Amino acid sequence: MKTIIHHVMIKAPAGAVHEAITTPEGLARWWTPRVSKEGDVIKFHFDENMRPHMKVKKNNDTHVTWQCISGHDNWQDDTFTFDLHEADGVTHLMFRQHYTIEHPDEVFGMYNFVWGNYMDSLREYCETGIGKPFQG
Repeated sequence: MKTIIHHVMIKAPAGAVHEAITTPEGLARWWTPRVSKEGDVIKFHFDENMRPHMKVKKNNDTHVTWQCISGHDNWQDDTFTFDLHEADGVTHLMFRQHYTIEHPDEVFGMYNFVWGNYMDSLREYCETGIGKPFQG
């Protein structure tokens, strides 16, 4: 199966990046403003066809893993990982989405492009306090 990979260098402490990818408040500032957390499940709402629910499988200072448990059929059971490493005032974020379903290249390419935009939104939010979350 295919994997999307993005390496992002963020001029912010790893703790700030970790907070942006693990708290509803942080996630709302760069991914979608409609987010809630119930126990170990984070619920995102983009539109009627895109409402992924992510189960937090692992969360520590350097590694976060989600698994999509519902809400978007194309991502069902996909694993999303965020690995953080801070060096010289820069946090290196390695993002991966491991697909469990084989998609046509056009679909995979679209998701890759969109994730690139959201990774840039995350970088901007962590560096300036202003991201570019979904507006719909």
